[in-house]
Amino acid sequence: MNLMFDMTRKHGTTLILVTHDPALAGSCDVMVKLRDGRVLQ
Repeated sequence: MNLMFDMTRKHGTTLILVTHDPALAGSCDVMVKLRDGRVLQ
């Protein structure tokens, strides 16, 4: 994951990551939460 984050920063691209791991989600710049297919945040 560190390599993925480093590459997106280096190239100025966006990484869309789907996870159930709160620690990994906490490493992201923006977090969108879904519940029952609806956006919460």
